[in-house]
Amino acid sequence: MNTVSTVFPGLPNFRSFAPNTHSMRAFSPLSLLFALALNSPSSQAQTPTNQSVVHNTRGTTTSVVNGVAADADGNMIITGWRTDTLDFGGTVHPQGTGAIFLAKFDAQGNELWSKVSGSADQNGNHKGMSVAVDGNGNIYNAGWVFAVEIATFDGTSLPLGSAGYVAKYSSSGTLLWVKDFAGGVNAIAVDGSGNPFINYGDATIQKLDPANGSSVASATGGGDLQNVGYHNIAIDANNNVFAQWGNKITKHNNDLVEQWNTPLVKPTFCESFRISLDGAGNVWATFYALFGTVTLGGTDYSTFPNGYIYSLDGNTGSVLSCASPGAYKIKKVIGGDAGSLYAFGDFAFNDPYLVKYDASLTALSSVLTFDTKDVMSIGPDCFVLGGAHDATITLDGTTYGRPNGSPQENAMAGYLCTGTVGFEEPANDGGLILFPNPTTDRITLSGRVRGGTWHVIGTDGAIVLSVAVTPSNGSVDVSGLANGIYLLRDREGRSLRFVVAH
Repeated sequence: MNTVSTVFPGLPNFRSFAPNTHSMRAFSPLSLLFALALNSPSSQAQTPTNQSVVHNTRGTTTSVVNGVAADADGNMIITGWRTDTLDFGGTVHPQGTGAIFLAKFDAQGNELWSKVSGSADQNGNHKGMSVAVDGNGNIYNAGWVFAVEIATFDGTSLPLGSAGYVAKYSSSGTLLWVKDFAGGVNAIAVDGSGNPFINYGDATIQKLDPANGSSVASATGGGDLQNVGYHNIAIDANNNVFAQWGNKITKHNNDLVEQWNTPLVKPTFCESFRISLDGAGNVWATFYALFGTVTLGGTDYSTFPNGYIYSLDGNTGSVLSCASPGAYKIKKVIGGDAGSLYAFGDFAFNDPYLVKYDASLTALSSVLTFDTKDVMSIGPDCFVLGGAHDATITLDGTTYGRPNGSPQENAMAGYLCTGTVGFEEPANDGGLILFPNPTTDRITLSGRVRGGTWHVIGTDGAIVLSVAVTPSNGSVDVSGLANGIYLLRDREGRSLRFVVAH
């Protein structure tokens, strides 16, 4: 069997990558080596920087960002929970006015609006868990509520006994509707046609009517309750739905008819984290175990404590790869262009990092960030992320303290990007022109057009279309793409932004 070495700058090889993770934390001697590698000159090339970071500046108790999203204009939307006064630099929300928060910021980190909902819960029973944005900029917020307390959203109260919710807002923050559910809603995603899908409780996913939140299709899967906060949903370019259940990953069509499921047989102290899809529609996932044996695709893994990265074929669910870089808790892996990978999680000394790998799994860059609960790719080498910091933290020269010296987790979010936040407008070689822009069905290149394969890249960083372009034929059919912002990039990295608006 052929193998590809996993290599970090200045280090011996870790385990090979064979084609075929805060609860209890672990430390290994490799952590020290990894820390040294992160500071090596070769690992700092093209390193993204923390930008437009926002954090709670008031209160003394816990606040956490659990979900993040970005709209087509690059604005950041976050949700989470708090038990004390909350202030992201805009509206101050006193203690006792709602435990669930939802906020929107521009790309410079300025608060556009924020609100709190749920009840005046101070025990963490009401939580914003996930947020998603549709093509019209409408915002879906989902999470948990406490069944014995009345949860209120902008004057609309859910009935007693509710355990979860989904609320839909306009881009300006006006509540359009809120729907209660019998189980806590862990994640929400929106397909290319504007239909929301939720993962709730420990056994159910549902497709919702975007007009009112009513269920129009449902599927059961069953999972484990150990880490439901990381049980998420991902949707591919064909509107297929992928769900993370903790003990397996499933694929469904848009009507939630199951296409395949790939089990992850694991011991009690083994955590699974968020899944993502790459440009080819394959699934990237992770797990972290302290001891025991984990079985994936008929192969046993028993070298623990360790974190593993694995990928599944999006068409069949078969295991394409599974490898461990060491005793690290990797919480999400995102596939980029040209075979690159981005890994978020707890690395050396359990410090949170983003590490970028090339196609051969050589670490290209790394950057320290805060404890990330959720992350979304919004362009090449550009991410929006949310989570918390439980100590004073310095990110790219800026120090962020906890309000009033609080020892608790403190809500934090921001951008982590190379260059400026969002899509950059790279040099066009003095004469590369794209028109019409916006377009409904086709774009045309003129000027210094270089022949070869050009890629259309979506806001999640995935390649959604590849086309052959020649100097004499620079016309590209984009009629099959959903409304949104895209990059058209040539083989030399030159790229132009365009908008599809049918």
